[in-house]
Amino acid sequence: MLKALFKNRITDFRPWVFIALYMTLGILSGYYSEQSMVYVYVFGGVAALLALLDGIKNKDVAFLVLYFISFAGGMILMNLTLDSEPLPYGETKVTGRVTNAVHYDTRSYYILDEWTFEYNGETVSPYKELRIATEARDLEPGDRIAFSATLTLPDVRRNIGGFDERIYLLGKGVGYTAKGTVEDITFIDHTTTVQSLLSEVSTYFKRTIEAIFPDSTAGIAKGLVLGDKSDISEADYAIFQRGGTASILAVSGLHFGVLSLFVFWLMSILGVGRKPAHVITAVFMLAYAGIVGFTISATRALIMGLAVVFASLLGKKKDTLSYLAAAYVISLTILPASLFSAGFMLSFGAVFALLALTPILEKPLKKIPRRVSGLVTAPVAATIGTAPFIVNFFYYFSVVGILANIVVIPIGSLAVVTTFIAAILGRILGVPFAWASDKLIWLMQTITGKLTALPFATVDIPALPAGFIILWFAAIFVVSGYCLFKPWLKRTAAAILVVGMAA
Repeated sequence: MLKALFKNRITDFRPWVFIALYMTLGILSGYYSEQSMVYVYVFGGVAALLALLDGIKNKDVAFLVLYFISFAGGMILMNLTLDSEPLPYGETKVTGRVTNAVHYDTRSYYILDEWTFEYNGETVSPYKELRIATEARDLEPGDRIAFSATLTLPDVRRNIGGFDERIYLLGKGVGYTAKGTVEDITFIDHTTTVQSLLSEVSTYFKRTIEAIFPDSTAGIAKGLVLGDKSDISEADYAIFQRGGTASILAVSGLHFGVLSLFVFWLMSILGVGRKPAHVITAVFMLAYAGIVGFTISATRALIMGLAVVFASLLGKKKDTLSYLAAAYVISLTILPASLFSAGFMLSFGAVFALLALTPILEKPLKKIPRRVSGLVTAPVAATIGTAPFIVNFFYYFSVVGILANIVVIPIGSLAVVTTFIAAILGRILGVPFAWASDKLIWLMQTITGKLTALPFATVDIPALPAGFIILWFAAIFVVSGYCLFKPWLKRTAAAILVVGMAA
């Protein structure tokens, strides 16, 4: 078996995939180096061993250099992310520009960039963003403001399994928080940028949805097209979450795919040529990602979508695994700490499993049209890819999740399109589409609610060890077509991995 491992490549050489692997090991080294340098030696040793084994097969020094740069780059980026400016004691004067706003019943959170504070008579300009909490609700993206507040660093995790606010906010690009009295905010001016314009579009969509949808479904409608879950009741969100269908409320590849296909179809109806239609679709995807705030799942879907569009324009062969790896690397280059966020793991885990397992799951259903079989294979694959992360973040597994997704996703896809059209057409022309979307949302709620009410719909499971998750995804890779092992070796390796997970 060892001879077979060393004789040939385990997988085809895809530079982006290898960069992603070594960059991940580098980020883990940078993160855990705060606790002990032993972790650096462990992750560095794993990276060196993998590079050495691959170098022996390829006999190419360039690959070894590529691996070293990827590992070192990930470690440096993570260390820079964890570094912080020294903060003054007590209140200090802060100025900055609002880039994002999230409103709750009693408090609003604003994200500021290009912000400064006074420290020892000097003006300091941190590169990480600031989050302020206040009861004020009238600020808009693009507003430049000044106020006095006490700056603090987000809390770190103090107990095993506890919430790590610092790494959560760093995954969103936020390195500092403001506590104190900020009701005396002074408005300086408003700067119009591309980002502020997209935020205004997002605000327009929100207000339109609130005006033409019933209160019972308006929050979910905003979640469908904007990923904004702030107005979804805890009871409603719990139903989707326990039913394994909460992903429909976070803008992801599904939303980009459905809306992009709709835009491309609309261009075809209007007689727009194929190439211009591809370009218009690409511009739409870029704008849509900006409207929803370039979230992790939206950024991943955007990069993959643009890669597919440009590959079609250039007549190139599509390599979706490389597109996924490129999105992974670009996302981590921008926000290295997002590697530890639930959204990042769920998004990339789901898509990797879709790419790896869908061809296998389709084999028994080959006599069924792919558009129909995909309604079954996609939810099954995505559930396999997200299951260990859901258990670790939420401590349960939705037994009815696969069935719920098979039924709800097609309904939700149609609801995404009708809600988007309603939001664009406005408070008069959009009403018929809002009515249709309201009925679709009600149907989604009803079906998911009935399924979650079944006995044993969910099973509570304690958090899984990191080793289990690594073996889980290794098994997914081994059984997939990306692994070049011979069939007997695949079966043997898969069996060993399963035994390892059970141990």
